[in-house]
Amino acid sequence: MNIFDYAMQIEKEGEALYQSFAKDSPQKGLATIFTGLAEQEHKHYKTFKKMKYSEGTESIDTPFLDNVKSIFTEWKKEKHKFKFKISQADLYRKALDIEQKSIDLYMEKSKEVDSDKQRQIFKKIANEEKSHYEIMENIIEFITKPERWVEHAEFSKIGEEY
Repeated sequence: MNIFDYAMQIEKEGEALYQSFAKDSPQKGLATIFTGLAEQEHKHYKTFKKMKYSEGTESIDTPFLDNVKSIFTEWKKEKHKFKFKISQADLYRKALDIEQKSIDLYMEKSKEVDSDKQRQIFKKIANEEKSHYEIMENIIEFITKPERWVEHAEFSKIGEEY
């Protein structure tokens, strides 16, 4: 399997995973984030497909990340509490693993391709996957906070982020 087929397969799997997370999400903002991540993975798929068939590539744009930041900001303002089963956090951790594998693969392949343009695209997509990784880390932190946080006066000066 050539690198483009493999990359397209990874992106399709990521898209399907995020679509399933969006469908099963109990919170609208979270569903919006997962839908956006699925759309990003689909854009990556199309980019790799164009690279495979030497059809050129389009510029990859990520205005989606600004929307994610605003959702997290709102959650923080509202001191939003999530009610999830631990198994969902474990599923989200699997997404972290997938994103990390994508980052590693794309950075490795950026060193192997001959075209400077393709090299730049692999690096840019790897950086977007890093953003996806960070988004998933933040989601996991938000939803597992009740499991990790002990409400007690003794711990009241730890910091405002909690």
